[in-house]
Amino acid sequence: MALIFGKQGQYGKALEWYERALAGREKALGVGHPDTLTTVHGMACVLREQGQYAKALEWFRRAVGGYEKGLGVNHPSTQDTIHGLVNLYEIMGQDQAQELRLKLHLPLPSSPVSTNDNQPELRLPQRVTIDG
Repeated sequence: MALIFGKQGQYGKALEWYERALAGREKALGVGHPDTLTTVHGMACVLREQGQYAKALEWFRRAVGGYEKGLGVNHPSTQDTIHGLVNLYEIMGQDQAQELRLKLHLPLPSSPVSTNDNQPELRLPQRVTIDG
């Protein structure tokens, strides 16, 4: 339901459903489970779309940290979430986006940034630390 509401632009309802899903997944699966982190990533995306960048940043960082710890930096879920974080930095106009792009060997901003699920897989050379 959260995805449907988000695609319809009903972000408040999407967040409500993500919060319900997150509470259930944290209780049943734990905070570091990939399904829980998928919900965290979804919440970050909705917050980004709402323009709540500071909150979105917190949620993206939580998801990236959890994915790195549980799945590694080369896993597609980790990489997709890193793309979302870079995209957020670019929206916010922060220099950290370019620094992160260079560190991760991502295309520079002349290439459009996509947050869809059809992104090519990236190969990251080392563990990435996302600091505030």
